[in-house]
Amino acid sequence: MARLKMAILIERYLGRFESNLTVTQSQGLSTLTALSDNDLLDLNLARQTLAQADLHRDDVREVLCMLRKPLERQENEII
Repeated sequence: MARLKMAILIERYLGRFESNLTVTQSQGLSTLTALSDNDLLDLNLARQTLAQADLHRDDVREVLCMLRKPLERQENEII
């Protein structure tokens, strides 16, 4: 289940930010996607800190904040 959730999360992230992704953000994303699905999910849900995961880096923190940013609903979006 965690694998599917993380795949959806990464897919949404890329859909939102891929066209403007910087080299630094790309490095942070690469670091995060190298984690196990459960570790990445724990970071995304704030059940684990970057310090606990030994990933206390600005690039990783920036991408994690972007991953956590709520999706903005479109006016004509059906929920």
